[in-house]
Amino acid sequence: MKFELRFVSYTYDVLPVINDVSVVFPESGITVLCGATGSGKTTLLKLLACDMLPSQGTVYINGQSTSVMKTSQKQEFRRKIGVVYQQSKLSPHYTVEENLMVPLLVCGMKQRESLKHTMDFLAIHELSYLRDKFPHQLSGGEKQLLSIMRALIHDPDFIFADEPTEYLDNESLNKIAGLFSSFMKEEKGLMLSTHSDMLLSHFPNAHRFDLVAGSLTSVHTKRIGFTV
Repeated sequence: MKFELRFVSYTYDVLPVINDVSVVFPESGITVLCGATGSGKTTLLKLLACDMLPSQGTVYINGQSTSVMKTSQKQEFRRKIGVVYQQSKLSPHYTVEENLMVPLLVCGMKQRESLKHTMDFLAIHELSYLRDKFPHQLSGGEKQLLSIMRALIHDPDFIFADEPTEYLDNESLNKIAGLFSSFMKEEKGLMLSTHSDMLLSHFPNAHRFDLVAGSLTSVHTKRIGFTV
């Protein structure tokens, strides 16, 4: 997928959050947005995931402006992506199994097929023991693992992950990095925001974009070297 920003700004009340950003992001591979809390990482991801519109400028997804996308086009786009939020946003009344089935059903998979796919998915990742638990019965690390698995289970083209390892211990962080690594295939894309050096160490070849106070200040990558 191709994501491009042209002179994009976003203002919350009178506070500028994203400041006149223009960039074309890599279409595949791993892209990391680095920056301190409050630098604009979450807002930038929401703009790219079509969860909000810019105050100024244009966000393009595969060449189309998000500002003119129809509801049906946004729904089709969202079926092709997975999103991992800072808070897990799991349905508290659904079991682990049922939470994982939701994106499959939304994408049109039949109930029986969704159930089998979910059971197989849990087994592959050695998490079948969580199948019948509810979110309140899970640890923080387990909730985040489930949130990531929910974003991956329908085999999307692109994943957005907002601070996916914040507040997690090293063991949970390593498991989550492994989940992301297992997702990456040819033409797949992952964009994650973080200020964790440990998470960054798992993806040494990632494209890296630095955000400071809403401005995209530089890009560091072993594949491409340039400054914006």
